Amino acid sequence: MSRPGPRLYDLLPAYVRYRDAAGADEPLKAVMEALELPFQVVRDDVDDLYRAWFIETCADWMVPYLGDLVGVRGLESSRRLLPTARARVANALAYRRAKGTPAALERAARDATGWPCRVVEYGRRTAASPCLDEAAAAGTVDLRRAADLELLGGPFNVLPHTADFKPSTAENPPLGDAGGFQLLQLGLAFWRLESYPVTGAVPAELGGDLGAEAGGESGGMRRYAFHPYGLDAPLFNAPATAGEPVFASTERHLPGPLRRLALADEIESLAVGRVPASDYLGSDAVFQILVAEDGGELQLLPPEALAIADLSAWEPAAVRTIPAPRQATVRAFVDPVLGRFLLPGGTTARRVRVAYSHGAAMDLGGGAYSRAESLRHARGVSWRAIVAEDCEPRYDPESRLSYFSSLAAALEAWNSGRSLPIPSSRRAGTAPQSGIIRICDSATYAGSLRIGLKDRWLAIEAADGCRPCLRGGLAVAGQPPPVMDAAWRQATPSAQSARQNELRVNGLWIEGGITIQGSALLFLEHCTVAAPYPGRSASPAVAFGAERDGAGELAGQGSIPERVVVDARRCILGPLDLGRRLVDLRLADCIVDAAGARAIDGSRTAADLARCTVLGEVAVGELARAVDVLFAAPVRATLVSDGEVRFSHVPAGSRTPPQERCQGGGAQGPTRVGAAVTPAFTSTAFGNPAYAQLSPAASVELRQGGEDGNEIGVYNRLRGADRLGNLPDVCEEFLPWGMTARVFFVT
Repeated sequence: MSRPGPRLYDLLPAYVRYRDAAGADEPLKAVMEALELPFQVVRDDVDDLYRAWFIETCADWMVPYLGDLVGVRGLESSRRLLPTARARVANALAYRRAKGTPAALERAARDATGWPCRVVEYGRRTAASPCLDEAAAAGTVDLRRAADLELLGGPFNVLPHTADFKPSTAENPPLGDAGGFQLLQLGLAFWRLESYPVTGAVPAELGGDLGAEAGGESGGMRRYAFHPYGLDAPLFNAPATAGEPVFASTERHLPGPLRRLALADEIESLAVGRVPASDYLGSDAVFQILVAEDGGELQLLPPEALAIADLSAWEPAAVRTIPAPRQATVRAFVDPVLGRFLLPGGTTARRVRVAYSHGAAMDLGGGAYSRAESLRHARGVSWRAIVAEDCEPRYDPESRLSYFSSLAAALEAWNSGRSLPIPSSRRAGTAPQSGIIRICDSATYAGSLRIGLKDRWLAIEAADGCRPCLRGGLAVAGQPPPVMDAAWRQATPSAQSARQNELRVNGLWIEGGITIQGSALLFLEHCTVAAPYPGRSASPAVAFGAERDGAGELAGQGSIPERVVVDARRCILGPLDLGRRLVDLRLADCIVDAAGARAIDGSRTAADLARCTVLGEVAVGELARAVDVLFAAPVRATLVSDGEVRFSHVPAGSRTPPQERCQGGGAQGPTRVGAAVTPAFTSTAFGNPAYAQLSPAASVELRQGGEDGNEIGVYNRLRGADRLGNLPDVCEEFLPWGMTARVFFVT
């Protein structure tokens, strides 16, 4: 954006402006002001022409044209134009200066797809009979090098492999994920998952004690999990930034799961004073554990006080694998593969905080990623509160902000109408009509909380970069149905009447569900609500409370049922138990997982779904719209004359409105596409980094069956088919003559 320049009149000489001011009505100034708008149009056009010379500042539509000037191919299709295409054009000359090298191909493939990449040179890993004038190629394996064995089968494998000459077929294509060990073949390894850092989080203490024999003189060991719900989730590397414009990726530069041996070798090197070969636990450590005893300050455990162990069975024997001289100095035993750690038993006043990175495919379900665009700063809000675990409860009259140390205290103040975080007085306060509660840390808050929304609206949001968790549920008390029904008939949803009885939740992990009583409007963004996982009793993400006596009765009109709007975007939800209420259900970019039960149950629900993955049966009254939706189980709608289902996967046994270009055994109509395909997921277990992600082995009908030619389901926005569609042009340009490339996915 150009800076505002001087006015055209100000560019005139001073004596001319002086003489014009001496006259009546300043005629010259009036003429120049009339020319001001055309002058600014010409000036902005000149600025745009200047910015168009540079790939860093040009408009998005000009990127293919600049790419054509430097010979970058594959940018002609606007559908496959990714945000990283700008970097691909900018670095085109740097790639060609190192043409044919793995480092240049890595960076070009990274910019073409947007995925981190590493080139695997199969020729260097293929065991071959040497010529007489060449050194013998090693064809044996040293089984004492455990670190090399841990890398076997991955892109960083250094062990030799026998040649693999399987021909290319439909099951083993040239750009496939099988085979590869040939002298004239390269592998392109991609990481589809991203690494998301979390700081100041509260780990889940799993309870139980391993016994005094496990901790020696320090007592028993206390069990913890990095995941706030106590799940086994691997810790991910926080990728380091390389300074060179073209480089060969190492494990430290890629968003992959951490390995036990790599971390153990680094810790042992630091313990004996050697320079470690890696830098996982340096100034930018991939994980940290902070402990405070007896109400003291949190103290960071140094790397020398950590030990890497296999805690898969939580057995004391895993601790005894640490050498005896080191056991006396170890204060925590960590398993990065499972996301577990042990601490010596101590006082019950202990506080533990962790910082780590977890893996996920995209910004979904709440997290420490940027959510600035979804945070609403509404004007005219009468009540604002800040919540942080280490915050001192107080009220700032200058900013009119109330500060609380717990979410329960903030909601108590909201419900009672108190403006100050102090004990309530005898005189009841005036309940605020609108409010925002912002949580500014990644702590875990306990308790099942109640929210009063009668004639009011409230937003509970996590600050950008925070991921708070709630160990419990939310109970929402809305408006009685007759009053809400009268407001429903008014003009637009943006009217003040529609904003009443509204709850917005943004960026939270809620272990329990949300129970609604009465009529209310519920908006969820970037939230994880009642996600099904082992060890938690099944509960719906959204359900309704018991009917109230006389609810819904209006004189002269009979019974009016309660009405609710449930609108969720980029959320991970458990089952939705909507019963027989009139519910407007709108889901976009969401996962609904019922863990084998019914995912959406609402006989009078009008559903509008876009780019969702539904793991469970669906029973709704009306399926108004379903676009790019992957139904893993049958979907049945009571009213099938209205609505549409487009570019979706519909299983056999479904009953839907008219379909257009759908897949699966339930696809029907003249625009049916494909056969009875079955979804193949990398994992359907919540907590797995690749949760609900389509496997690379999934059928092409699902991977390219969406409305925009990409995959069907919640990860449609990742545009996986478009990313892979840019690879052939890169391979054709940078691969040496006679060599081929194979693509495979590490995550």
